[in-house]
Amino acid sequence: MIWSQYKRFRKDCPCKECIVGMVCTKFCEKRLEYNPVDLARKMEEVRSKIERTSCWCGYEGLDNCHVNYYEHQSGFRVGINTYWMFIRCPKCHHDWALWKLGVHHDV
Repeated sequence: MIWSQYKRFRKDCPCKECIVGMVCTKFCEKRLEYNPVDLARKMEEVRSKIERTSCWCGYEGLDNCHVNYYEHQSGFRVGINTYWMFIRCPKCHHDWALWKLGVHHDV
């Protein structure tokens, strides 16, 4: 097999040549940008929808913790991008996917 068969291409890029994790150098470069204000708003909105606030270790207050994120196809839509969002318990460091805390992706 040649190298190009191992590459994972971005599905959200109109040029169909962008590799996951790399910035497009063609006409779609602006499309891959995100607005940090929109992302911050979405993180606050998502945090306000958390239903389960306790961790398995006994820590209370997951709804007050920082929301972490990374690009992911099955995440929350922010503009044209999607991000997987999760909360890390400050006591035991368990990563809680937001769906496990009662937040649905259609938020």
